[in-house]
Amino acid sequence: MGILYLAQIIISDTEPPRITGLIDWEGATILPFGMNAYQIRLICVFNRHGVDDAPDITADPVAIAFWEGLTNAVPDVHKGAVVDAMEISLILIQVFWDGAPYPTANIVKNTIERLDWPKKMYRPL
Repeated sequence: MGILYLAQIIISDTEPPRITGLIDWEGATILPFGMNAYQIRLICVFNRHGVDDAPDITADPVAIAFWEGLTNAVPDVHKGAVVDAMEISLILIQVFWDGAPYPTANIVKNTIERLDWPKKMYRPL
């Protein structure tokens, strides 16, 4: 059991207290699994002026904790399918939801670079 702090952070009632969850109701959506799962990248990778900056992504504790929580009940043989769903969703997001009527060269370049993120981050786990 935890308590809400500032309406968006769930803190355990153990000693010492720990952050056990974050709530972002403004961004809540009902999307296919991979689209929601891929959004962790928005927290873990800085984007400066349209350029992603992900120096050592494989050591990101937030991304690792997310993956462990997301896949703790998923058999190891199916974890690759989770990564595949994230990659497919990235393509759908970049191509269809980026506001352009068709994929521009910049969107294609960003999509190809961003497809490496779930592979590097989650396939080894």
